[in-house]
Amino acid sequence: MFLSISQALTFMMSGVPMFGTDACGFSHNTDYDLCSRWMELSAFFPFYRNHNVKATISQEAFRWSSVAEASRRAIAIRYSLLTDMYTLFYYAHTQGSTVMRALAWEFPKDPTLAGTYNQFMLGSSLLITPVLFPNTFTAHGVFPGIGEGTNWYDWYTLQPVSAQPHENVTLDAPLEHINVHVRGGSVLTLQAPGNTTATTKASPYSLLVALDEQDQATGSLYLDDGESLVPNATKLIQVSTFHSVPTPLCCLRPILNREPIQLRQRLPYDFHQRNLSRGAPARERDDRGRQRLALGHGSDDARPAVRIRRRGVELQ
Repeated sequence: MFLSISQALTFMMSGVPMFGTDACGFSHNTDYDLCSRWMELSAFFPFYRNHNVKATISQEAFRWSSVAEASRRAIAIRYSLLTDMYTLFYYAHTQGSTVMRALAWEFPKDPTLAGTYNQFMLGSSLLITPVLFPNTFTAHGVFPGIGEGTNWYDWYTLQPVSAQPHENVTLDAPLEHINVHVRGGSVLTLQAPGNTTATTKASPYSLLVALDEQDQATGSLYLDDGESLVPNATKLIQVSTFHSVPTPLCCLRPILNREPIQLRQRLPYDFHQRNLSRGAPARERDDRGRQRLALGHGSDDARPAVRIRRRGVELQ
């Protein structure tokens, strides 16, 4: 597990973005502590599976209550981010960018990040700080860009991070918890996590908006049918704030509660749609007869989580 981050980053540099390790280990017996931490960590890898050789003990997540709970929490975050990860793969396919990234790749002007082995970024927006040592309930990590215009927010509490430049911060990390932070200036497209990718895909969309020090944020969303090798219609949506809002962060859900927060707040977003398929209309019908809306799937009488308005977006 300790070496899986550096191994993954090596594959990213080699142009192989769909990479993951055998969570909980492959050739040796695992235990609840190792399996809990590994299931949390691997949930943020592109390829995610628990797999081992027959000669070892069974290591399904349900074998230990702590592993089951750690897995549920991490998978809930992963599934809520599936659309965002899919967008990262779109850019990896079309532009050769990476899905997982070393901190030094995103902040190349900071030489102190060159040897960072215990953290990584998922895309340019999420900072993952796992526990890599046994029987430990804290994690240690840096927050790059602090003091140079970058701010960070805790994924779970939505609170801004208070840290000094280059400070090695000690973070609480109970056994069922992995530290995730959102980079200021990011807009993430989320969906309520279901028990399968299909049910997750059918759930409403929501936005997580983390403003930078200039009260700005940008993001993008790539959409297609999610199944066809050559989809007949695709859409790329660019999202950006166009003036400041009074609060630094808005989000529609606490993932651990598995229920979206119902908000009715007008936020100043600017949506730019780009249809990538020639001649494809802005609203199309998929093979199940449902309308594919600009920000999600739903029937004609089902309101999407984000409704486009002339001067902004109303979140519900």
